Amino acid sequence: MRLNPRVPRAVDFNMRTLTLIAAVLLASCAAHTARVATATPADVADALLAYERAMSDAASGRPFPAAIGAVFSEGVLMPAPRGELLVGRERVMRALAATADSAARAWWVPVRVGLAADGTQAFTAGFLITTRADGSRVAACGVGVLRPR
Repeated sequence: MRLNPRVPRAVDFNMRTLTLIAAVLLASCAAHTARVATATPADVADALLAYERAMSDAASGRPFPAAIGAVFSEGVLMPAPRGELLVGRERVMRALAATADSAARAWWVPVRVGLAADGTQAFTAGFLITTRADGSRVAACGVGVLRPR
């Protein structure tokens, strides 16, 4: 049975074909939903901690602004001296590049993850260590807010 006699036969689908396509789409959506539903909060926290650790490993040996900037989204917010709030990745990167530590090397050690009950937001807490050109090190504590995907 043709759905529309004006549509060429090459584009015309019969109801059986449409039903089959709909069944495949629903099955793939159900499989995806089942995978998402089986992720526990601990699984999400472990994945975020592994992501942060991988980003830290990738950043080692790079200049501080480039190392830390690799994890920033376009909507990053960062407090700055004198009570200023820096908004946006480009603005934060410019500010970091203007510091005395712009040539320092950085790495961080995430140690804890906090996850919102609905799973839409999380934070990691850990330590940031910068090594300056003269070999001295500066350690700091840090918190990063994440949106799991």
